[in-house]
Amino acid sequence: MNNKGISEVIAIVLIVLITVAAVTIVWQVVIPLVYESTSGVGDCVSAANEVVITGVCLNDTDSENKIIQFKVSYGSRDVGLSGIDIIAYDEKGDSKTFSVDEDLPAPNEEKILETEDVREFGPSGEITNEFTEGYAYALRVGDKTCTASGKQTLPKC
Repeated sequence: MNNKGISEVIAIVLIVLITVAAVTIVWQVVIPLVYESTSGVGDCVSAANEVVITGVCLNDTDSENKIIQFKVSYGSRDVGLSGIDIIAYDEKGDSKTFSVDEDLPAPNEEKILETEDVREFGPSGEITNEFTEGYAYALRVGDKTCTASGKQTLPKC
């Protein structure tokens, strides 16, 4: 009796089973990791397509405040916009984030919004810093923050 042919068949079957098991394990581990790392990307792309920010400028005409004003145009599709972050930069390149969470436009609406005062004050009321050199902005969709622009120079209104 020749067992050599049988052991070759068993070896091939074992190799196939090991390959299927390895693929299954990799599938179970890798696919959830890829899904987690890309979840929400579609939300950010949709928000960037539907929410347009223009006319960003520094309004310092009021002696009491220096604020950043900007126009928000919201497209027709609701993307769940929950806020807008304006990242303002000072002359040293340091930044401070000013969040606008209230009075956001609804779909098919345009609004002019503004930040709080972009100056920092010391304990005696003296100005210690002004974030008036540049800006970037980010959109918030639900609890996810989506980068929407790079750093740009902040013009006066």
